[in-house]
Amino acid sequence: MSVLIDAKTKSITKAAKIKQFETLNESAVTKKSLDNVKAEDGKNQTHLNGTYVVHDAKITLQDGGVVKCQVLVSNDPGKKTLRNVKYVSVLQAVSDKATGTWYCYTAEYDTPAPDEPVLQGTWRAVKGPGSPKTDERAKNNKFVVKGDKMTMIDSNPDQNNTKEGTVKLDPKTKAFDWTDEKNGWIGIYELKGDDFKFYAVPRIVDPKVKQPKRPMSFDDKGGGEQLFVLKREKP
Repeated sequence: MSVLIDAKTKSITKAAKIKQFETLNESAVTKKSLDNVKAEDGKNQTHLNGTYVVHDAKITLQDGGVVKCQVLVSNDPGKKTLRNVKYVSVLQAVSDKATGTWYCYTAEYDTPAPDEPVLQGTWRAVKGPGSPKTDERAKNNKFVVKGDKMTMIDSNPDQNNTKEGTVKLDPKTKAFDWTDEKNGWIGIYELKGDDFKFYAVPRIVDPKVKQPKRPMSFDDKGGGEQLFVLKREKP
């Protein structure tokens, strides 16, 4: 999806580092057509010709600054947050018979998955990977989910550490991702009421090392899979 910002917008400069867009209204303000779209070097960008949806938006910059203005998006995301924002280029385009300058970014929808809200809370591990002995160790692990953050607290005497990462569930594919800057897990999950389990392999961040394959079922045995079975703790 492409997101365009009028270059006349205050506080947004060329290649401004944007963290996210947040649309502020349920429905589009209006629509605007752009034609004869060209890049800064004058090359035609015909794939960007067309009708854009105009939204009132809150733009959060990487430095923490916030700008409220209208943005043009290539299709209507409704009331959603747009993340993974990447600067593309400066564009020239004709709209309403006038030529304007636009800063072009790409972004992705960030629609909360249906399963995510019910994942919120504290979960106690009741089973860990390996032998029955590891189940006893697993009982000293708990996972706290707040928003899109999952924190693992290991209170085993020889560990006693805390690890936080971003959790993402895909209710369609049942994909489970838990990542931080160094590692994490990729796998699949099952969520039924107060019972949650995930079956995953360690995530590899070194680009020189081949990433292990995500298990597609709880019976996959490609190597390195770990099964965690969790039970929600009552408030």
